[in-house]
Amino acid sequence: MTQSPTIVRGDEMRVFKVIALLLGLFLLVWIIRKIGVGELLTGFRTLGWRLIIPIAIILPCYLAYTFSWQLFLKRFEHHSIPFWDLFRIKVAGEASNTLTPLNFAGGDPVRVWLLSKNFPVAIGGASVVVDRTLQILAVVSIIFLGNIAALFKMTLPPYARNLLVITASLLMLFILFFIFHQTRGLFQKILRLISRLKIRKFSEKTIKRIEELDQHIVDFYRQDRRLFVFCYLLHLFGRLFGMLELLALAHFLGVPMGLWEALFFSAVIPVTNMIGGIVPGTLGVLEGVVSSLFFALHWDPADGVVLQIARRLRSLFWILLGLFFVFLFKSKNNRKKEAKNAWGS
Repeated sequence: MTQSPTIVRGDEMRVFKVIALLLGLFLLVWIIRKIGVGELLTGFRTLGWRLIIPIAIILPCYLAYTFSWQLFLKRFEHHSIPFWDLFRIKVAGEASNTLTPLNFAGGDPVRVWLLSKNFPVAIGGASVVVDRTLQILAVVSIIFLGNIAALFKMTLPPYARNLLVITASLLMLFILFFIFHQTRGLFQKILRLISRLKIRKFSEKTIKRIEELDQHIVDFYRQDRRLFVFCYLLHLFGRLFGMLELLALAHFLGVPMGLWEALFFSAVIPVTNMIGGIVPGTLGVLEGVVSSLFFALHWDPADGVVLQIARRLRSLFWILLGLFFVFLFKSKNNRKKEAKNAWGS
């Protein structure tokens, strides 16, 4: 009896993820040993209770992202959702993104599912696609601004500058290509391609739903251009406001980081996440990159590792909060099903 190719591929992927995680852990342990546990502990003692400040700083960012998402959904007058419910869905979706190997491709369907109680799937799916597009566009803008900081305001190794320039160029081409095809029925094209390759057949209901999803996206880009720009600015504000986390942590650690350096690191971090994405959470990779750049800037590399681990602790808080929201949503749905079954019996 032979194993299914799908099962084999799934096993291979799990083995690969475990190996990648172990490599990341090995790299992190190596960095900690090289820098010295004592120096890192000194840095964390310096931060002390201030470790909670990054958690508070990220809250306005989530609020801005949620407001942008709500503005898209408010275009549909026959459906609505309270702001704080949408906020919880946003946090829950981002937590799922962090914990799934496919990132937003794994977490965004969770958002569509949670939103389906208030909006049809076509509208919810369109809103999530646009929201993710705006997020990527804002990240690309930060990387572009980070390039300006690196080229004109900082003295950095050539490889760091070149990497940012190449990444920003590729991302800009990708996002323009992505938006262009969104205005021309992107998901219908993907559906037709899958059908032609005979990978899967789709029901008439699914095809109609995809057509509706594409139409909602096209209408937004063509009819609400001012709203698109405003929503983009909200995402950009969230990214720029998030720089305060770096500035605050650097200030508490005694690192002379200014606005240009914070902007540069705000560009480096997402680039590192993309390039080192094969390692779950870029564990060890981000610590290595940040500490190396601290060294290049003549700062203490130990402070770079402490800063990045502090950011991980902040992420952990929001991930746990997001998972708590998912649990609440599931519990609420289960209670509704039980009540419905009890009423039916």
